[in-house]
Amino acid sequence: VAVYCDGEERVLFADKGHGVIYPGRNFRPGAKSHIIMLKNDRDSLAFYEASRHLLRGRPVYIGLREMDWNFMRDVPDVTFYDIDSAAARTLWKSLRLWRLGRSRLTLVIWGGGHLGQSILDHGVLMNLFAPDQEVSYHLVGDTLLYQMNRSRFLTGNLDTVSFHETDSPSAWEAVRQADVVILAEEAPAERIQALRTVCEKGVVYYYAAEDVDLGAYLKFSGLYAFGKGLCTDENIRGEALARKAKALHYSYVKAYSQPAPGETADEAWKKLDGFARWSNISSADFQEVLPDIQAARPDLTLDTLAVLEHLRWCRFHTLAGWRYGVPEKGSQDAERKIHKCLCPYDKLDEKDRQKDLAIVRRVLSDGE
Repeated sequence: VAVYCDGEERVLFADKGHGVIYPGRNFRPGAKSHIIMLKNDRDSLAFYEASRHLLRGRPVYIGLREMDWNFMRDVPDVTFYDIDSAAARTLWKSLRLWRLGRSRLTLVIWGGGHLGQSILDHGVLMNLFAPDQEVSYHLVGDTLLYQMNRSRFLTGNLDTVSFHETDSPSAWEAVRQADVVILAEEAPAERIQALRTVCEKGVVYYYAAEDVDLGAYLKFSGLYAFGKGLCTDENIRGEALARKAKALHYSYVKAYSQPAPGETADEAWKKLDGFARWSNISSADFQEVLPDIQAARPDLTLDTLAVLEHLRWCRFHTLAGWRYGVPEKGSQDAERKIHKCLCPYDKLDEKDRQKDLAIVRRVLSDGE
């Protein structure tokens, strides 16, 4: 395995049976598979293009740091691995906000770059745990382009999303009131100290993917690191973070259509574009935490959980620029990005409500 990266970044392998080389930016044609994780997406894709004729027929894995995976077109023999998305998804699954026992929460994400944006995107999709919840998200940083790209996003409930300039008075006021602050960038210890000091009642998570963890030397309670251990062979070449989504999609294919004779889950997955793959990953992520939400809040009925699942589905689509609309044929028009089901749950046809209920029933019965 050839791993092309800048600096001292390494991929963790579960066993010693792999021959792994780190040739920097020098292409190694003898490698059986290639992982490209250069300092930015432009460099990684330029490296791939320069070596494309030599890589034909070899599996290639490209780590993304800036581009959204769901907008990527399909490239033969190439698997894209969204590094920041992996960090965001893992973070929210470990935070488990539904176990805090409150429906009104204030969350601050400090850092308007790709990591901060990924954390916000995945947060609004996974943190759905009560019909009356009021979760206030605050994204701090240079977010103008993000706001333009997400201009059609609708929370669909009492949750809100606010944006602040870095170090503005409103940003620091949000930190003071926050239940959770997430520092979504590698920052000096001074920034970590300031956030932990100003955040009076909550906890602070800070990004620390490198071996040197500055926060570990600070004498603060309620201070936690995240982002380590994500660049593993299991996650990259093994696609561990997408494996459940593949299985989920295959179950949909068998339930609502007819797979080709002998078609495997991997083959069905390869037919999907980036948006459809990301949709399945979002669904799989929420289904993974749904049993824990139900266990933490046993008063939630199956109907309520189905409402939350539909709300997640609506949020996923509006984040990607979709809106409500009734096409001339079928339920959706991908070219115009309209779908007739982008409406409140009680406005759905009975058949569509039953689909959401079927998901909830299946997930909870599998967890028992």
